[in-house]
Amino acid sequence: MTRPTANKKDESVYSLPWPQADSLRAHPFVWSVAVLCCVPYAILMTQNLAALSGWFVPADASALWQSPWRILTPTFVHYTLAHLLTNLYVWWYFGAKIESASRNELVLVFFVTAIVSNSAQWLVSGPLFGGLSGVTYGLLSYCWGLKYFKKNTALQLDKGLSILLLILLPVAASGVFGKFSNTAHFIGLACGFVLAGSNVLYSHLNQRNPDV
Repeated sequence: MTRPTANKKDESVYSLPWPQADSLRAHPFVWSVAVLCCVPYAILMTQNLAALSGWFVPADASALWQSPWRILTPTFVHYTLAHLLTNLYVWWYFGAKIESASRNELVLVFFVTAIVSNSAQWLVSGPLFGGLSGVTYGLLSYCWGLKYFKKNTALQLDKGLSILLLILLPVAASGVFGKFSNTAHFIGLACGFVLAGSNVLYSHLNQRNPDV
C-alpha cells in the first residue's frame, strides 16, 4: 500500500491554462492584436468615447468606401475592463493554439471573422459597437470545427470553457446584462465553422490532386 505524496497535484481541481513566458515569442500575432485592443481602451479611460469616433464603422456606406479599414477597427474597441480582459483571454486561448500550427491560418481566420461579423453587426444595429467577441466566437467554432471534421487533429480544447462561452450566447442575447453585439457573436460563430469546413475541404482536395 502506498501513501499519497504531499506534492502530488490534486486532479480534482479545475484550472484553465495561462500564457507562459515563451508565448510572446511563439505567438506574435496573438499578442499584437492584444496590444491593439488595449490602445482604444486606454484612450477611452484617459479621454472620452468621442475620442474613439475614428475607430467605429462610419454611419453611411459612402464614408466607409473612403476609409475601408474602419470595418475592422471596432474589433479592438472595448468599453469595460472586464470585457477587454475576458476577450483577450479567450483570444489568447484559441488564437495561440491556431498560431502554433499556422500563423497564416490565424491571420486569415482573424480578418475574415472580424470583417464578416462587424459588417453584419453594422447592418443590423448601426455603427456604435465594438469588441473582439465576434472573432473569439469564430475561433471557438473554428477549433471545434477542425476537431469535428479532422478526427485526428492534435487540438486539445477545454470543454468547460467552450460550453461556458456557448451558454453566454443566449444569456447575452436576452439583454439581462445589458446590450451586446449579439449579431457579431452569432455570425462570428457561424463564420468560424464554415472556415474550418473550407480548410478541411481544401486539404482533402489538395491531397487528392497534389499537382494542382
